[in-house]
Amino acid sequence: MPTPPADHDPEPYEQQHVDLDGPTRLLRWQDHRPILTAETGECVRIEAAHPFSLHIGVNGWNDIEDIDADPIPGGIYGVVLYVLEGFRSFEFTRRWADGTWEQIDHHIVLRRRTVANECERPDRPDVPRSRCRHRSAA
Repeated sequence: MPTPPADHDPEPYEQQHVDLDGPTRLLRWQDHRPILTAETGECVRIEAAHPFSLHIGVNGWNDIEDIDADPIPGGIYGVVLYVLEGFRSFEFTRRWADGTWEQIDHHIVLRRRTVANECERPDRPDVPRSRCRHRSAA
């Protein structure tokens, strides 16, 4: 399995603005920190230290596509996936530039976004716990 470059940011999540209808959270899926769940309206960027083609399906390996990764800052490669309403899962594996397959099938569960979901996600250290406190209506 490829390892990230030494100068690669190990933080698995970052907030960026993606050109959609408003600010969208970009989740970074990395070999050493895979994302297990994502929600409607979020983006997931599958990253690797080496060029690859993403072999991906949705909702149980349906509608399979192959997408070439783009070089991104930091000397890594990535493919951005948008979590749309009606998607239940992403299934994917990677084919490296030399033609070999990763030999691992990955799975990300996709959920509809709710305020309650943000507080139930132990795999999301980026969600401030202060947002999870009960707030009475004013």
